[in-house]
Amino acid sequence: MNADGSGQTNLTNNPADDGYPAWSPDSTKIAFGSYRAGNREIYVMNADGSGLTRLTNNSANDGKPAWSPDGSRTVLALPTATATLTPRPTATPTRTPTPTLTPTQVPPTPTATPTPTPTPTQVPPTPTATPTPTPTPTQVPPKPTPQPVAKSFVIAFTSDRDGNEEIYSLNAVCLPECYASNATNLTRDGSNDSEPSWSPSGDQIVFVSDRDGNKVRG
Repeated sequence: MNADGSGQTNLTNNPADDGYPAWSPDSTKIAFGSYRAGNREIYVMNADGSGLTRLTNNSANDGKPAWSPDGSRTVLALPTATATLTPRPTATPTRTPTPTLTPTQVPPTPTATPTPTPTPTQVPPTPTATPTPTPTPTQVPPKPTPQPVAKSFVIAFTSDRDGNEEIYSLNAVCLPECYASNATNLTRDGSNDSEPSWSPSGDQIVFVSDRDGNKVRG
């Protein structure tokens, strides 16, 4: 919806409960938690609701995702195009060898052939024009086709897969669909830790824990 509450649009449209949406740093993706698989899992979709992808697949409940602010790690693959150029043929002139004269040989004097005088009925022949060869076009190397840009993020989330709520993280690569790696437990505590939030620099995470009486930790 718009900032004033107008223009509300249903992006998920599923009978299950969907919640805790989180925008990606580049504003092209939305991660959220959903019970559509029977338990709460983390999904990601495009900003318009298309391209739904499931990131977690665990019998426990995973939710409350938070994107790392560093979305600048990008990979651009360009195929290397090998161009084959056809060389233009080069004509090699043919030389007529000069005969070698011996001391006793005298080169014969060429006899001039008299030019016939055209009579009124004679028409001198028209010389035949030699056709100009058509040049072969030079091949132009094809332009490489750019591949989609892959963006890498780290998503922190809450999960009770270890019996209590803990903070986990996974690596997500979007190209443009998102693919996730295995989750890693970041807190490993017997208390309940939840609701992670990244620092602006992306090197720290704050979260809520009841290990010290519902205090926010970092």
